[in-house]
Amino acid sequence: MDNTEIFLDKYKELENAAINEFKLPPDGSAVAKLEKRSEFKDIRFELNYCREVRNLLQHNQRLDEEFAVQPGKKMIELLEMVLDRIKNPVRCMDIAVPFNSLVWRSLDDPVMPVIRIMNDRNISHVPILKDKRVVGDFSDNCIFPYLLGDTNCHIDEKTRFRDLQEYIELEKHPSERFRFVAYDEKVMNVKKYYEESRRDHERIGLIFLTETGHPDERLLGILTSWLIIGN
Repeated sequence: MDNTEIFLDKYKELENAAINEFKLPPDGSAVAKLEKRSEFKDIRFELNYCREVRNLLQHNQRLDEEFAVQPGKKMIELLEMVLDRIKNPVRCMDIAVPFNSLVWRSLDDPVMPVIRIMNDRNISHVPILKDKRVVGDFSDNCIFPYLLGDTNCHIDEKTRFRDLQEYIELEKHPSERFRFVAYDEKVMNVKKYYEESRRDHERIGLIFLTETGHPDERLLGILTSWLIIGN
């Protein structure tokens, strides 16, 4: 097989994979619809170019049994790369901060040492756990409401997270929300949560990963917005 035949076969394989994975209609528009999906925005123009070349090859007669153009190796490699993205999508567990690498605390732990760690390591969120299950999140988003809540409120070496419990509960964080997602969920699906939050003028603090995405399950890892953006 020459490059043109390989290209057409790969293109057809890509169409079928897109139709099956994203439940697209089998009307010849599968690749055009891929171009509009956010997870393929980085190669939108390349996909469009491949589609135009495929249309030229598919709908025009050969000249003396030869195709008018022959796609190069790079174009075939692009189709193979897109196929791999569809068949083997990046999953949350592939990019997450795993539990063993996570900075977390319990309600009875002191607050000040954690603030120092957060400052030194540039950490913005510290999950608060009980029996390895999430019961809160500590960040600057809850410190200010705590300090402003009462003139007698302050944080010193004796302050425990339990003293801030009213403010570290997930639903008490002003202007940000949290999500629980299955550990093996596709990253492309999680990105939709960030698109929704931008539309609603809200910020996602953290994505908590558990076995099936239920809040009552043990925490297995976390995702931050930076990890999502990088993928």
